[in-house]
Amino acid sequence: MKRFMPVLLAVAMMWMWVGPAHAELVGITGTSGADFRSWTSSNVNNNGTPYWDHTSSDGTYKNIGYWLTGTGAFVSDSNSPHLNPPPQYWGYSNGAADSNFFVSSTTASKVTLKLEIAGYANTNKFGYYHVSDGIRHELFTGAEGTGAVDYITFNFSDGDDIGFYIEVVQTGNIYYTESSRNTSATNMQHFALFGMSNGSYYVAAEDLSLGDADYNDLVVKVKPMLVPEAGAGLMMILGLTALVGYRRKKRMV
Repeated sequence: MKRFMPVLLAVAMMWMWVGPAHAELVGITGTSGADFRSWTSSNVNNNGTPYWDHTSSDGTYKNIGYWLTGTGAFVSDSNSPHLNPPPQYWGYSNGAADSNFFVSSTTASKVTLKLEIAGYANTNKFGYYHVSDGIRHELFTGAEGTGAVDYITFNFSDGDDIGFYIEVVQTGNIYYTESSRNTSATNMQHFALFGMSNGSYYVAAEDLSLGDADYNDLVVKVKPMLVPEAGAGLMMILGLTALVGYRRKKRMV
């Protein structure tokens, strides 16, 4: 084994040098004028701007902004990501919601259920759908509880543009990130999306037709499962080839 260490070390150094593919802020297709917007914990004051910053019926300081930043009621909550600076949200410059958006470029992803503060928590269903055909793929039933993990996978014949939905079994309503698909009469945007520079993002849902707009009823974190860049794969192949050649040469000596 000692004879192979120089080659193994070289392969490892190649991998560290090339590294995995770099992630970027998740790609969103939405309405003209909407974009990712920056904010700070000081913007969270229950005044309704941004649109997800409302007083929660669960407690004065319990909307999604407080949870993301670990402030208000979540100062001592170990499940809060305590993000500073917080991730940018998708919406308009005046803080209004984009009523129709979907993820326009993505890959297979790990989805973790991070938060549920809702009376319907045990029956709410959450998942994603393909924009091309509207077919839904359920990820969570709500009963799994926080910490549950599932995965977004793709059949490329369906296309890779996806939106998210929450099915409120108790009321019979289904809400989509494209609110034009909602089964209720309201066109309220029931989702807030927060994107991070490492490619991960949070999707936060409001489960009531005319709810308190606190977006803490069901929150998931989506983490793309990145693969090595083509250059990294090539370097690994070359390194392994060198290792095989080295072993053969030593046997011939």
